[in-house]
Amino acid sequence: MSGLGAGIFGYGHLRGVAAALSSIKLMEKDDGALYEQWDANQACLAQGLKEIARRCRAARRYARP
Repeated sequence: MSGLGAGIFGYGHLRGVAAALSSIKLMEKDDGALYEQWDANQACLAQGLKEIARRCRAARRYARP
């Protein structure tokens, strides 16, 4: 058996490479503005999860055993 093959980014994985290159172009666009949007989305998600956790703790505190 030969050790030669398509490899991760070799022939047969051209769509994957094209998708990776497109993703990189999007991330570089507008001087990385996409990262700022991701940061804002993550902050919003984290705040929402903290609020849910706070409500659950409060509900558990007042619930009867």
